[in-house]
Amino acid sequence: MSGLARLAGALLAAGATAGLVALSGVTLVVESFDGGLVRLSWRAVGERIEKCRVPSEEELAALPPHMRQKEICEGHLAPFALEVRLDGEPIVDREVRPAGVREDRPTYVFHEIPVAPGPHDLEVVFAVVQGDPAIGAAPLRLRTIVEVPPRGVVLVTRDDASGDLVVR
Repeated sequence: MSGLARLAGALLAAGATAGLVALSGVTLVVESFDGGLVRLSWRAVGERIEKCRVPSEEELAALPPHMRQKEICEGHLAPFALEVRLDGEPIVDREVRPAGVREDRPTYVFHEIPVAPGPHDLEVVFAVVQGDPAIGAAPLRLRTIVEVPPRGVVLVTRDDASGDLVVR
């Protein structure tokens, strides 16, 4: 390698280092929103819904003896409806389905709502969509006034002891 190539390489490395040093001091403003967030975050296990049937003689004959069952049941956990109103206006109205390919895992709620700072009337309803009303869980309801600080987060979650929705 010639002396000229070495000099060019050293100048290029020095220039890249100087550029990196200069850019490391630059402040990047990604978002200028000074509001806060209402974050909904919890997990719930819904009611199990099963459909059972008696297998035909042909189905039983096709199975080894140790796998034959008198009744074949397929099931999943019931989905939930999530409704959120902020200052009387509907913000969220959607179905939250259980996790897992067969929808047999707990349901996870994670939703963030950007809001202006200050007090807000918050109403959250989380209820089972389908299932037997006689054994189904009562809907979870929360209605409260929340004070959202600028660039702050108000967390709505489930209380470990009571299972109710609470604000933290």
